[in-house]
Amino acid sequence: RRFAPSVRLDSVLSLLSPSGITRTKSMLLAMAAQCELMQGLFLVVELLLPSRNLLVLYLWWQYLQMRYLLDTSGDVKRAFASMDAKISELLSHRMCPNLLRKGYSMLKTFMKQQIESKQGGTSRQDSNSGGGLSSMMSKCTVM
Repeated sequence: RRFAPSVRLDSVLSLLSPSGITRTKSMLLAMAAQCELMQGLFLVVELLLPSRNLLVLYLWWQYLQMRYLLDTSGDVKRAFASMDAKISELLSHRMCPNLLRKGYSMLKTFMKQQIESKQGGTSRQDSNSGGGLSSMMSKCTVM
């Protein structure tokens, strides 16, 4: 008996169509955003291990903050919302210590304030100074 592929030709051709490529690309970008967020959470958990690295943790979360602020497709924001829902569900269990809930709530508030301060600061600067290179150069100091 010969091996019969389970994938039909029409499904492969639909993937190669322009709409199929666009759909596949958007799915991959959404999965990439979720993986980047999971990597950030792993780095937080890794603080408990001897292989911890605070510099990598700080830089990765700065990268995620930048991705969140510059997210035009909404993939990163959806990944954060999805992860927040999963963590909140886990922390709402009756056996979960209240200290963890309070810590996560404080962390969420801190992260929200960080994003709001960055979003509010960029919109004010762009409207006041015209944005672009002129606003960057006005803040550039060598000495």
